[in-house]
Amino acid sequence: MWAKAVVSADEAIAHDVLSTADPGGAKRLGRSVAGFGEVGWAKRSWEAVLEGNRTKFNNIPTFGSSSSRPEIGLLSPQLRGIA
Repeated sequence: MWAKAVVSADEAIAHDVLSTADPGGAKRLGRSVAGFGEVGWAKRSWEAVLEGNRTKFNNIPTFGSSSSRPEIGLLSPQLRGIA
């Protein structure tokens, strides 16, 4: 939701998303992003999702060392280009 707000240049919502600890609250905030457009989001969403997942899994000690190594990492075979 933060990336959606940043791509849409809605700094207030981006700040609020980072300030909330409630995933449901972040989702509600994401629905209220001003200036959101599917075309702009389509151009940036893949990178935003990858970065979010890297951040998420690097903060979990069990996964942190493997998430940056695709050969043993968390990415599905499709994302690694194997299948």
